Amino acid sequence: MSTKYQSSSEVPLKDLITRLNQLSDAVVNDRDRVEFTMRIPAECDRDADLVISEAAVRLQRQDEQIKDYKAKLGLISIAADEGNLEKVKELIPPSCADVVRELQAEAVEKTLDEVAWYHDRNFVKIDDLLQYANQLRNPEQEKV
Repeated sequence: MSTKYQSSSEVPLKDLITRLNQLSDAVVNDRDRVEFTMRIPAECDRDADLVISEAAVRLQRQDEQIKDYKAKLGLISIAADEGNLEKVKELIPPSCADVVRELQAEAVEKTLDEVAWYHDRNFVKIDDLLQYANQLRNPEQEKV
């Protein structure tokens, strides 16, 4: 192990797991207790007290997140049972794809509204709009 980490929170989880397994083996196999010595300077990825402490902190944090997720899932379940889809949507964060689809739909709706406005005022003919739309789909086509 090493002194390459300045803080226990910097030690990668895989390193903590490896070290916890080594410490467990030392206890079970009743090997020399050298595994439980503390060094100066401290080695955050080796010293048993630091490794065990950091593992406990991370486990506690994970446990709190799980409790939060369970509580939120309970609220989603209640809202779904009540048929309150708006509440369900509010509780479930949208995926990126959903957000993109919503933004695209808004853009299309806005564009169609603008086209209708221009058409209603006879500023533009439908044929001209269709030609322009085709040009947008195929930018290689000669410009209007």
